[in-house]
Amino acid sequence: MSITDIKKKEYPGLDVLRIICAVLVVTIHFAPFGPWESVQSLNYRFVQYFSRDAVPLFFMMSSFFFFRRVINDGRIDMRESMTKCFSYFKQYLLWTVIYLFMIIKNYTHGRETIAELIRDFFFCGSYFHLWFMPALITGLIVVSCLYKSGLSPKKIFVISILLYMIGLLGQSYYGVLDDVRENVSWFASLSETYFKIFGTTRNGLFEATLFVSLGLILSEQKAEAGSFSSDEDRKTGYLSSLRIKYIISILVLLIINIAEVELVNRLNLAREADFYIITPVICWFIFKLASSYTIPDSYTDEQYDSYKKRSYYIRNITMLVYFLQIYEGMFIKDGLNFITHGDAGSYYLFPPVLIVSTVAAWFITIIKYKMKNKKELSDR
Repeated sequence: MSITDIKKKEYPGLDVLRIICAVLVVTIHFAPFGPWESVQSLNYRFVQYFSRDAVPLFFMMSSFFFFRRVINDGRIDMRESMTKCFSYFKQYLLWTVIYLFMIIKNYTHGRETIAELIRDFFFCGSYFHLWFMPALITGLIVVSCLYKSGLSPKKIFVISILLYMIGLLGQSYYGVLDDVRENVSWFASLSETYFKIFGTTRNGLFEATLFVSLGLILSEQKAEAGSFSSDEDRKTGYLSSLRIKYIISILVLLIINIAEVELVNRLNLAREADFYIITPVICWFIFKLASSYTIPDSYTDEQYDSYKKRSYYIRNITMLVYFLQIYEGMFIKDGLNFITHGDAGSYYLFPPVLIVSTVAAWFITIIKYKMKNKKELSDR
């Protein structure tokens, strides 16, 4: 199998993973088991045990396909890389404009100052869930520049691990350095200044860079994989045995993850609890499992075209669900407040938000697909 053929390999397993991750992201923002006091502990633990892996996996999937596009024969096309990053930035600007009403509302209600809004736009996301975009862009630029400098993916990974560990000390393991902050004045001042300027370590440098570097490594592994997931491998049962190993690894790692979450909670270490030590390891095996499901080599052109359309829909719908969910939640909550005279907090928002966001995303994707086809026909 040639490199060109491998480059064209499609991954329906990653499409399924996108769907799962999109649903998990909604559970982070809207209590999956309801708003009632009796299930608050269950909501929290479900999110910390399972949902926190969703955004890192989105980083990995985005960077996996990004580097398959911009790297050929071990050389990165920096012009193509920066062009793609700029397209992500334009998307970020668009979503910032879409959420401008809510951003202004935060300012007018005294929740954020102008300085904090500017800081958030560059480092934390112009609106809280939009942090994914500047973080992804930063991670892609950092890893691309390191790769262009001649560093191997493994060395980039080592650098990103060090950054990630620093990030953890401002996140889930913030309390580890409490004694240092109490006894070393310059360190306390440095820590305070950092958070005042950057707000959080949940950003492109300290979190996304690691998952982007994993996406780079995985993209290069796939390029070297040859007939890794060909029909011949399916017949020998090689992939089946490999997938069983991945599933067992994921289950064991999830148990370790649960133990880590409980340890962090018990020791009261977290400043924010968005990622953990075990997170990248779990995400690695989940990605490996999902990417082992590819379209058969025996697909006809008609089957391939059908899959491409389905994949296009999944990619766009899951992306739109991620970005639309907060708006949909606001509209649903305001509607319920109007009907119930301010008692919307007692309603179960997760199902309607997920359904309405998905339906809205589906309609938008239909329009986008028709416009895309129309443009392709006019360009012929």
